[in-house]
Amino acid sequence: MKNLAISGKLLLKISLVFILVAHACQQSYDYQSSEIFTTPPVAFDLDAITKRGKLVAMVDDNATSFYIYKGRPMGLEFDILSAFAEELGVELDIRKEADLSKAIFALNAGEADILAYGLNSSERRNRSIKFSTPLNSSRQMLVQVKPPNWRDLTNEALENHLLRNVIALGGKEVAVRKGSAYKKRLERLSDEIGAKIYTKEMPGELSTEALVQMVAKWQITLTIAYEHDLSLLKELYPNVDMLTPVSPPQELAWAVRFNAPELLEKLDTYLEASLNHGRYAVLYHRYFQNTYNHAYRVRSSYSSIRGEQISPFDEQIKASADRLGWDWRILAAQIYQESKFETEVESWAGAQGLMQIMPATAERFGVEDPFNPMQSLQAGVKYLEYLNKFWEKRIINPNERMKFILASYNAGQGHVLDAYNLTAKYGQSPEKWENVQEFLLKKSDPEYYRDPVVKSGYCRGQEPVNYVREVLQRYQYYKQFYS
Repeated sequence: MKNLAISGKLLLKISLVFILVAHACQQSYDYQSSEIFTTPPVAFDLDAITKRGKLVAMVDDNATSFYIYKGRPMGLEFDILSAFAEELGVELDIRKEADLSKAIFALNAGEADILAYGLNSSERRNRSIKFSTPLNSSRQMLVQVKPPNWRDLTNEALENHLLRNVIALGGKEVAVRKGSAYKKRLERLSDEIGAKIYTKEMPGELSTEALVQMVAKWQITLTIAYEHDLSLLKELYPNVDMLTPVSPPQELAWAVRFNAPELLEKLDTYLEASLNHGRYAVLYHRYFQNTYNHAYRVRSSYSSIRGEQISPFDEQIKASADRLGWDWRILAAQIYQESKFETEVESWAGAQGLMQIMPATAERFGVEDPFNPMQSLQAGVKYLEYLNKFWEKRIINPNERMKFILASYNAGQGHVLDAYNLTAKYGQSPEKWENVQEFLLKKSDPEYYRDPVVKSGYCRGQEPVNYVREVLQRYQYYKQFYS
């Protein structure tokens, strides 16, 4: 019995240890907990990013940072990050994430390198992330709904209905995103006015526009957002007032991991040059001050902000992709690369129409009018089917094969086959595109294009290599917005 009692106590102790360890692990990896700010970040600085060949950035889910318009990725943060990645000589992998807590966790876990958000500094944030050179400054503004009959009111009567003095927020409830800086501002404001302001924390994944829309529909009474984010929403939500400031101007910046000083230095140098040479001002005007053009883009059926279409040909592209066994967004990304969905274009080499069909290919597949989008699409898909049959015996993996097909569509399968044969000759696996593309690049060198295994001669290999990379990168963008 004594031994049983001892065993029972030992089992209890072991159980308690497991419970405590499990709790500690949950604390360490739960992005909603305060551990997000104390967990040591991974060691991954600029040199490691350069070797990887990819810069991973996260942006807020809003109408200006990153979106698709008529098949083209756009946005203030997207444009800046694209130029910065090009300067580093790496690809850009950009991802949307509205929940800042998740984004900071991803940054310190090594799943992202830059948080391209408009962040203001705070004591809590300074313990976990390092801020870049400030890009701009903005005030926090109160968002409130106008009365139902606001159009019939005089300006004076309307002003009497609205909160214009922050003192009037005492006793009111304000909805704010979880993890945002707005809650802290309201706590300070409560102290300043000597009255309690109640906060209702909303899910962190809600975008600024989603909260403004909830105010417009009377689903919540009040919220807060930065003034520059609201400037583009005024035309979209005329029954919402966004004119009462609740903070002085605050400097807003991007962030990197605390232990990535080389990346921060490079980023600061780039951002400061953009600010000093006016590049940032040009982009800021494009996305924040040219409100008419932005509102036009937002309302378009071909904008990912509101619409559900990449192009006017989505349904036909989906049907054609089914024939190929492809994700339709890959085919859409390729067509954008070819023609930007324009039907009357002709290249310097004589390629025509939506899928840039060459005259010989058009004749081969029975195209009577190369500028007819349906005929062009039909011929392009038949050509892709032919290329798939050409490569399927050589490249078993369908994801790898797709890269060979895309490169062949751009440069001809003869040049890609030459690179395939060179890869095998030099002892590397020719079934992997990353190997074959290196020899495709070398086909502009006489040492390689005069090799006996080469049948198609000289090739500007950079063009098909870039073609594959850009199509697949655009496909990754499309996947974030379109199902």
